[in-house]
Amino acid sequence: MKISPHCCRPDRVDSRDTSPATSRNGMRVPHVDLYADEATETQFGYSGFSLSATLPGPGVYRVRAFGLDPLAGDFRASNPRDFSVQPTPRMSIDRPGTGTVASFFPIQGWAIDAGAGSGSGVDLVQIYAYPNPGSGQAPLFLGTASYGGYRPDVAAAFGNAFGYSAYTLTASLGAGYYQVVVFAHSYVTASWSQAHSVYVTVLAGVSATIAPSEGATVGQPFGLTGWAFDASAASGNGVPFVHASISMVEGGRSGSAK
Repeated sequence: MKISPHCCRPDRVDSRDTSPATSRNGMRVPHVDLYADEATETQFGYSGFSLSATLPGPGVYRVRAFGLDPLAGDFRASNPRDFSVQPTPRMSIDRPGTGTVASFFPIQGWAIDAGAGSGSGVDLVQIYAYPNPGSGQAPLFLGTASYGGYRPDVAAAFGNAFGYSAYTLTASLGAGYYQVVVFAHSYVTASWSQAHSVYVTVLAGVSATIAPSEGATVGQPFGLTGWAFDASAASGNGVPFVHASISMVEGGRSGSAK
């Protein structure tokens, strides 16, 4: 089978035949039986073919199938068919999910343009944060993500060439509510062809909790447990030590523990 571009962007698609391929013949095609009488039905019914094609990019293409005539030693062409190939960008944000994050948090995922004839179809990933979505506040540029890490799950789904499609960026934001948007640039269409977003609430400063729980009754001695971290810390938990203060509410005296 030969597939050649027809009315495509001249700067993006080669004018030569693309993806010439050979398919074995012999699948059953019931409607072909209409061209044969009962005696020859089996002979011509098994004449179907199938193959998978990948084209250089979106556009309008013309396809013909060429069947080999062994008696004439030449190929016979089918009628041409024109069809359209749509851009096929796909992407995902794996981290973070919609929810709460610390001031420093990773943004990770993958992005491809499945219409690429080679490579992943994407050459650049940039990330922005929109404070208070819908407020009209100017977006914050978080940075250009590192791109090209290998994702075996993407390779398994779309082909090995698309496996090198992972992106990652460590972002830093102040406390607040944001729409984080990841933009992927396709070299197939030479455009920012896709975007994906999540909504996050960013914590800043120290957060802590402690047990026993409110209203609990304990014997003595008893333990104090909990957690504390500074969400603004770039690494580690940001809290070098914890000081616990206990105040008497009814009778007795107050005290403290470290």
